[in-house]
Order: sequence, then structure tokens, then C-alpha cells
Amino acid sequence: MLLQIVYLSNATREFRDAQVAALARRSAEKNRSHDITGVLYYDSGHFIQCIEGDDQDLIRLYSRIIDDPRHSDVVTAVIKPIQERSFPDWNMGVVADLPTEIDFDAVLPLDDARSGAWNEATWTEILDSFRLATDLNPFPQD
Repeated sequence: MLLQIVYLSNATREFRDAQVAALARRSAEKNRSHDITGVLYYDSGHFIQCIEGDDQDLIRLYSRIIDDPRHSDVVTAVIKPIQERSFPDWNMGVVADLPTEIDFDAVLPLDDARSGAWNEATWTEILDSFRLATDLNPFPQD
């Protein structure tokens, strides 16, 4: 079964564009052998990543991601079966520029008062903005 996982997290340190690109390159090399695709977005100390692939391979990858010391406070926003990939050409793309930056204050805090505030339409819109980003190069220039 084809699965999609989207998560948010806080970086444990600040990353420069070149470091994010290097991280995505290493991920793309590993993902290629497992037919995993996806995209990584980083801004202001926060990550959003979408990964797609066979459910068993994806769950194994996601368990490693959760334990990665480069970030903390990993929150799963979406986990769902899909018919087709949103990012079929990217083993791990990097979204370098968005016309409108994501308001992390609006999407990150999830407390009792906001429980259920996330919905599929919100994440579809965010992932669409990733696909439509002006820079579709999988890796920003170093």
C-alpha cells in the first residue's frame, strides 16, 4: 500500500540553506533505493516534511526520522493511504522559496483548545504550495 506521511518538527539548531540541501541530497540517495519520494521545507528553525512510499518502508524510515537528533517535538500531521504520489519526481526535494511563507505559529501549536484544528484541506493547500513553488529544482544552489 502506498502511504503519505507529513510531519512538523523543531530544529535543534539553526540550518543554513546549504546544510538543508546537503541533508536532502543524502536523503534522496537513500530514498531512491526504497522508492521513497517527498519534499523537505525548512524555515525559521522548523521543518515540514512529506514522505511517500510503500507503507512498510515508510514506517521504518519515519521511525528513524523521529529519533533523529537534528530535530525535536516531531508532530505527525498527516498519515494516510494514497493512490498517487504528490512528489513523484523527487526522492527528496527541497522547497527553497514560497510566495507566501508558512505561519508556523498557526500550524505548530496543537493544544487541547486546538485539537482537531488541522484538516486535510489545510495540508493539501500546504503541499500544493510546495509543488507549485517557483524553484522546482530538487536542491537549492549551494
